Amino acid sequence: MNSPDVAPETVSVIIPAYNAAQYINETLSSVVRQSYPKVEIIVINDGSSDTPILKEVITPFLERIVYVEQENRGPSAARNVGILRSRGEYVAFLDSDDFWLPEYLAFQMELFQQSPPPDVVYTDGLIIGDTRPASDEDTSIERHPNLRELVGRKVSGAYIRYRGPQESSDRSGAF
Repeated sequence: MNSPDVAPETVSVIIPAYNAAQYINETLSSVVRQSYPKVEIIVINDGSSDTPILKEVITPFLERIVYVEQENRGPSAARNVGILRSRGEYVAFLDSDDFWLPEYLAFQMELFQQSPPPDVVYTDGLIIGDTRPASDEDTSIERHPNLRELVGRKVSGAYIRYRGPQESSDRSGAF
């Protein structure tokens, strides 16, 4: 399915999914419920063994999402496929077992209105129903990291990246 026409300031939400049928409904629902209206949703099925169930669960969302299947190559390769398929001016990443609060994108997109606008907006995440720490290392960021520093860390949050018209997908910082 082709994504709908993409308006300026659209956020392409890239969701790699591997054996995520039990979580994907809540994940997709959280994106659909965003107060920020300009969203393109891309789900990349990364060779899940639960594909038949996953397809059944995402059926109610098919008119709102771009669905891509590939052989299992890992979450980084799935994100790269999502980046290449995305058409939004901004790219956001959401894991298939995570969800966003309804104002998440609106708050993030407000930050891009600053002058000068940031290249990346990062948030921390809340871990709900899990007693394990998000990571074994300190993930606090006390300065403004560049994208490579941010993606190289084990972090529990998410980020949105501006991809201006001058920047093609092949230079947008693949994983």
